Amino acid sequence: MKIFLTHIGEEAGLAAVLKRWIEDTFPGKCEVFVSSDSDDIVPGDKWLNELDQALTDAGLFLVLCSPRSVRRPWVNFETGCGWIKRVPIIPICHSGQAKGELPLPLSTFQGIESSQSNFAKELLNAIAKQGSISKVPPIDFVQMMKEIRDAEQARITISGTPEPPATASTATATQVIELKVLAELLEHDRPALHVAETLGLHEAVAQFHLDELQMRNMISCHGTWGPDELGGTYRLEHAGRRVLIEAGLIK
Repeated sequence: MKIFLTHIGEEAGLAAVLKRWIEDTFPGKCEVFVSSDSDDIVPGDKWLNELDQALTDAGLFLVLCSPRSVRRPWVNFETGCGWIKRVPIIPICHSGQAKGELPLPLSTFQGIESSQSNFAKELLNAIAKQGSISKVPPIDFVQMMKEIRDAEQARITISGTPEPPATASTATATQVIELKVLAELLEHDRPALHVAETLGLHEAVAQFHLDELQMRNMISCHGTWGPDELGGTYRLEHAGRRVLIEAGLIK
């Protein structure tokens, strides 16, 4: 069974811990896609195609939900892709996010909380059920929970400080795609309003992506969206250019 794990950049460490434990617990039976993992999307891959294929192939969606991530548009967008496909979705609430306080539409799915002592068992049992796996093999649940707690603490430390400089390893696949599109549009003197058209996205979805890039200081916006079209003018900033250079997409 292929699992799509959606998360925000500063929670990549927790996503990596969950990916490793899930795949090691169910070897050959579960494959977890994490867009921040260089083994899932490597330099040279067609980023948008890889992401789209992972969304298409997924038989289960795991959503890392923290008070910070549930406000991010891209997490909700990817979750919406799973909902449209009618794929089972499990919100994983952590870092103070209670499942009873999830916003819509995440609150419509049955979530689990990492703060619960039986969280690791509950998560792996749910995955086994969705993947028609007879039972969860014996594992070191204590060690799994310790690594989860450590990753959560690291995430709190990161989110409590200014965002680190963006790099090719910390930028998500979608962010790199958007940056590359913007760079090409600017090079050919085409306005940024063509971002949605170029990627074949609805304008509202393109706005989600651009908002994420602005939050990471990879682009800056001069102007706003109009009622009928993308009205802002976007500029690729130093951090965004560095990401593209490190990814080998520009010189």
